[in-house]
Amino acid sequence: MLWDVRVYDVGLLMAALDYVLDLMVLGSGFGGRGLKGSPKLYMEALVLKEVCMVSLRYAEGLSLAYFGVRIPKSTLHYWEMRHEVLWRRF
Repeated sequence: MLWDVRVYDVGLLMAALDYVLDLMVLGSGFGGRGLKGSPKLYMEALVLKEVCMVSLRYAEGLSLAYFGVRIPKSTLHYWEMRHEVLWRRF
């Protein structure tokens, strides 16, 4: 028997991710110039991007629709590439 890995309720997944990220207690000491958003918001946006299997360009609009904040694709790319250490904690 194979596991069905599809996600049917994105809202439920994001709520669970929000809970896990709260348990991780992410501080704001992740950037050099100061962050406009929180690391938690960027991680949630990247997880949403991966779950929906969309490009960075589309994820920019998806973050505006879902979180109410437009996160530029360059910022998403930065967090996706430069902060791999954070992803290893999951």
